[in-house]
This record gives sequence, C-alpha cells and structure tokens, in this order.
Amino acid sequence: MKGINAKVKKLVAFLNIFICLFTIFNFGAFAAGSRQTVRIPCEINDLLRLNENGEPVGYCKDYLNSLAAINNWQYEYVETNWNDAVKMLENGEIDLLFPTNYTEERAEDMSFSNLIGGYTSPGLFAPKGSSYVYEDLNPSTAQG
Repeated sequence: MKGINAKVKKLVAFLNIFICLFTIFNFGAFAAGSRQTVRIPCEINDLLRLNENGEPVGYCKDYLNSLAAINNWQYEYVETNWNDAVKMLENGEIDLLFPTNYTEERAEDMSFSNLIGGYTSPGLFAPKGSSYVYEDLNPSTAQG
C-alpha cells in the first residue's frame, strides 16, 4: 500500500509541475504576441543613445530592457532634445520621459513613479589652481 501511495504522490507532483510549466509557456507565447509599444526619447543625454546601427546604448539601456521584459513592452525610440521631449510628453507623442526630477510644478502635468529610479550626485567644479576648494563649503550654513 505504501508503494502505491508513493507512486500516486509522484504522479500528482509530476502532473502539477507539467500543468504549471504548460501554463507558463503558453501564457508567455500568448503574451509575446501582444506586446505594447512604448515610445521613449533618446539622444537627450548619454543615458540613452542610438549607436551607428540604430541600437540603444547607454546607462539606462539595461534598466529599460528589464522594464520591457517585466511589462511585455517593446520600445520605439524617438530622437529628440529635453525641451521637445517635455512638449512631446504633454502632447502624447511619447509615453515616458526620463530622467525627470520631481517638482510640484511638474507633478501638475506628469505622473511620477513611486519608486526612485536613481540618485544624482551634483558636483562643484572650478579650474585647477582656483582659490575655491571643497573644504570652503560649510554644509551647516549652505542654503538649499
């Protein structure tokens, strides 16, 4: 009797795995046929550019590819500059705009993701030999 129970359990486990894999692969095949095209700007800065073959390159490429895989998107790249990209977003000519820092003014017209997409580290630059040095800045008295 114990041998039959073990065989039945193995068969049930095998069938469950088979059904799960079948469902996953069939859903993936179905979803692949219904990919959503998302228009995004490129050439605004070095975060996303098109190389000589028209392929995306830059810091954001892998991040955007991950978003596309998760959401079943394909991208249409729109070459533009920052000012035109903002207008294009407002007019519905592109779907996403990045990088965009949150401001209350922008929040009136744009939806922002809840998750932070990155951090910026601003720097102060002066010519070599300048009398200004980093230690001249006192963070406790800085206005921001």
